[in-house]
Amino acid sequence: MRKIFLFFCVLVLSACSSDESGAENRNQEGEGESAVNDGDAEDFPEPETIFTYEYNEDDDYEFRNIESATDASTVLFSTEEKIKREETRTHYIKYGDNDPVDLKELSEADEEELKDRRCRETEVSPDGQYVTFSCADDDNWFVVYDTEAEEIVHREEEPDPFHSLSLLGISDDMDVFMSDTLENKELIIKDLKSDDTEEFDIPELVGEENALFNSIHPADSGSKFFLEGPYGLFMLDTESKEAKEIMDVSPYEDRFEGDTDEIHITNVHVSPNGQYAFFLMSDSSGHDDVYRSFNFVDVESGDVTAYTDPDYKWGHNPVDNEGNVALKDGENLFLYNIGKDKTRHIPNMEPGVRTDRITLSGDGNTLLYEDQIDDASDGKKAYELYELAIDDLSDYEEVAFDAEKENTEELLSEAGAGASDNDGFDLHPVKEDASELIEQEWEASADVPFPSIFPEKVDSIISYFSLDSHSQTILMDSDELSSRNELEFEANDYTGDENQDICIADDLELEKTEDGIEYYFYLFSNDEAELAFVDDGWCYALKGDGITKDEMFDVIDSMETQGKQPEEFLLDEVGFPAELPMQNPEIGRIYSSDSFYVLGYGSDQDDIAIEVKVDNGSEPDFFDDDDTESVELDIDMEGYYYDDIDKPRLFMYDGDYYYTIIAKIDSDEIKARGGRDKLKETLIEVGNSVE
Repeated sequence: MRKIFLFFCVLVLSACSSDESGAENRNQEGEGESAVNDGDAEDFPEPETIFTYEYNEDDDYEFRNIESATDASTVLFSTEEKIKREETRTHYIKYGDNDPVDLKELSEADEEELKDRRCRETEVSPDGQYVTFSCADDDNWFVVYDTEAEEIVHREEEPDPFHSLSLLGISDDMDVFMSDTLENKELIIKDLKSDDTEEFDIPELVGEENALFNSIHPADSGSKFFLEGPYGLFMLDTESKEAKEIMDVSPYEDRFEGDTDEIHITNVHVSPNGQYAFFLMSDSSGHDDVYRSFNFVDVESGDVTAYTDPDYKWGHNPVDNEGNVALKDGENLFLYNIGKDKTRHIPNMEPGVRTDRITLSGDGNTLLYEDQIDDASDGKKAYELYELAIDDLSDYEEVAFDAEKENTEELLSEAGAGASDNDGFDLHPVKEDASELIEQEWEASADVPFPSIFPEKVDSIISYFSLDSHSQTILMDSDELSSRNELEFEANDYTGDENQDICIADDLELEKTEDGIEYYFYLFSNDEAELAFVDDGWCYALKGDGITKDEMFDVIDSMETQGKQPEEFLLDEVGFPAELPMQNPEIGRIYSSDSFYVLGYGSDQDDIAIEVKVDNGSEPDFFDDDDTESVELDIDMEGYYYDDIDKPRLFMYDGDYYYTIIAKIDSDEIKARGGRDKLKETLIEVGNSVE
């Protein structure tokens, strides 16, 4: 049985006297000082455990969210546990001197109605007095719980179904903030005490009819809202009804034109008072080699300080009212101050690999974070939620910010991508015979045992093979309402490998041992059945929905060699490149069936990889894209080119088979070899070499 241990520990003295040691003292820190503390870690507060959860080693558990009041007097957090592939999300609340409790305990709904339900619409007011949630139908759209009166003080009815709204937050005065769910084009502030509402047309206020915003972040009790869009960041002042642009990505897109499709803004975080903000700006393809920066905003002055290629991760709610931002690297936690451009190391907190949800309270006096511990009792693991008090920051060690400060004016004045003087991409012969390697793997399937008996009538069997791996998808003719229509079988050759049981999932259980073979099986709550075992260096697995344990073992017991799979293989109808833009190209991946062939080429001497796919099925992705252009080939095929920033590709079609030749190479390497036009010319030459 799993155990839950809930602990509430009184904060250390320094946290209790936060008025003296917290934000006020930070305001007294002198400008330009370089206060470096040479004392020991024991001079600073130690983290206190406020929640512990033990779970079995084979299960998964993690924190999903940590929210707090400005002074951390009320904390909302949620966790997710996965046991045998069944997920359970639990929301907790800790307020006052109470231990954390399941949020459902505050609901007035029947216990049966709360069963197997997730809480939603969870928000906390800045002063921690009001909490919103909905854990059952009886909770309406949401209820408001007063942590001082310890009772539900308001029930909000569901909005018009044709006017879907998202709850953004709640103020100290019981004003709630809402936006339209689909487009974030309408902002509504409603006083729950009087039912008065005020509406704001966001596109009209920002002056863009088609403005698109992914998220809206309330601040300063609803007097400010930060509008986060992929192409810009705005701050809406609800008192003046004016929208101020904080960042426009257009100059960056002009600067990096040709290197990426677009630069966009993500991960916006705002201080509760709305005076400071943080956001990430990066290449939309996710390749950090093009552009990536941390941006720290002083909203009042409009100053944005950017650092490029930082080696940090940001917290879940990382910005406080004094402009401190919680950041972590692999071993340490830091607070970077936006106004002072200083970074302080926080001792007694070593973030682990599983520490992701770091929350800094708005007053800057408390850090909340989670971590996994492996030394729990009875071989179990445990997750803990910690609370760490922060003293006078001037006493903490000042360290350098581990990134390069961006000279934005200089960066944006540089020319965009262009061709270099490099001669381009040299082609080299492919010495391996692709057809021969594919045929060898196909012939090897004759020695692989495949199932021959199935629980339903078989419609078709699709066979696949790759290097040392063979699989089948068995499509069965079952009742339309039944899930018993498909089985997945795989056989993997791990002969000689140390770990031969890779295909046996950790959540399977030993069902039986027969003739020295251990069979692992489990029937999951969603009726998904899975069976796996190792025999003579081969790892076999069978998966299916709605199939009983006995039927699964009957399928496995019917395994026998059945000749080459698939039975027909028309390899002589297709060709493969004879030249590639890499030295000594080698085939590292083969994945084929009776209708397609995929080859992966690489070289340890070049920073480029090529994938070739030949398919006699449907058109490949992007074949008919508006940006796909027709190109001429020297061979008797139609040619098309799609200049995808991430994976540029050449398409060819011979009337029966579609060929796709994809280059996998980063932007810097493309520029170093002469630019995207030369890469296009090279891929066309590769296509012309197909034989």
